[in-house]
Amino acid sequence: MNATLVRINLAALVTLAGVAIAAGQSTVRAALHSPNERKPAPDFALQDASGRTATLKEYHGKVLLLDFWATWCTGCKKEIPWFSEFQRTYGAKGFAVVGVSLDEGGWNVLKPFGRFRVYYRVIGHELHAERLLEFHRLAASDGS
Repeated sequence: MNATLVRINLAALVTLAGVAIAAGQSTVRAALHSPNERKPAPDFALQDASGRTATLKEYHGKVLLLDFWATWCTGCKKEIPWFSEFQRTYGAKGFAVVGVSLDEGGWNVLKPFGRFRVYYRVIGHELHAERLLEFHRLAASDGS
């Protein structure tokens, strides 16, 4: 097992431990709604690097990690190897990672970024602010 993989696994384990600890704290409150009370995520139709249209509907029934990121975001670049590993490890088991680029320069900005070896689908340079706000409102909703 190479050192990079060990570091990635260790980082994921530390992150999961932190989440578990935070979940056990009484100050952490997250409303869990029954399936009948949940709101569906708004659908989208965005282009990926190969020009194919990606929609949320095509991921129905899968666990989907939508990663909103940008090439100028240092933390985002650090997450790419983790998300790539998640996709390679769990992709055949119904898990999918989709990176939604928030870069304003479109694919001209993203193409040189290819050296980071993103092993999951990247979409979204045409995502408009209104759609982003719709996702944000849905994620922040307490169900009321």
